[in-house]
Amino acid sequence: MGKNNSKPESGDERVLYYHSKYVKYSRAIAIMWGVLVISLLIIILLCLIQPTWFGSATNQLGSGAFGLWRYDRMVENQFDQKGSFLDLTEIPSAAFQAATVFVLLAVLLIVVCVLCFFLFICISSKIVFIVCGWILVVVALFMLLACIIYPAGWDATVVQEVCGSDAYSTGNCHLQWTYILAIISIFDAIILAVLAFVLAIRHVKPLPWQESGSSTKKAYVVGDDRSSGVQYVQTVPPSYTTQPVVLVDQGSVISHPVGTLRSQKSSKRNFQL
Repeated sequence: MGKNNSKPESGDERVLYYHSKYVKYSRAIAIMWGVLVISLLIIILLCLIQPTWFGSATNQLGSGAFGLWRYDRMVENQFDQKGSFLDLTEIPSAAFQAATVFVLLAVLLIVVCVLCFFLFICISSKIVFIVCGWILVVVALFMLLACIIYPAGWDATVVQEVCGSDAYSTGNCHLQWTYILAIISIFDAIILAVLAFVLAIRHVKPLPWQESGSSTKKAYVVGDDRSSGVQYVQTVPPSYTTQPVVLVDQGSVISHPVGTLRSQKSSKRNFQL
């Protein structure tokens, strides 16, 4: 038995087949992009909350870990947590304060980007992808600035007491996992921004008859027989002929569409007046 070919044979059906596949794959990529944007939001939230950007081993007396706005120190066999997100004056360094502001702005921008997902319902997806792409570019810039500015705060008194460090010098401490996660978020935001711009450029356009608000398909007049008054039409835009083409409403033409112009003469019996 021969294999069944699932691909359509006629030109009109072939266009619909490949267009539907392209739309399906584009939507799958767009959904994946949206999930990754939400994941980026979670990553940057962890960077904002966790006090583990820089520090030493936390199981020793005098050790500690420092985040953006909070730090923990081991004092008398117990952790002493200090810092307040609502009071920047309790943050031990101006560099830490600036880094906190930049990461907070990045979180707010990602939230705006996620809220823009609802705009897919009412406006063109191309516009939404472009807006989200530029938002992600700014997010990457803010996270980059936070990662560059943060080490300048290692010369704060409380940090020097724990690490013996200086600005951009780790001393006895080391970078911890949250700082590495912040660096990863920069590249993540850049990749998602590029993907958003690609999705905007490769926006799936509707077929000619899908652009109309009515349920009637559009047809292209590719020829006529003046003696009989029959018009030859097809639903696929003709790219192979130099004859004048007129876009008409298929429901208003009393004839049946044909696949190619070459088959018009042999297919005249399929047309009705």
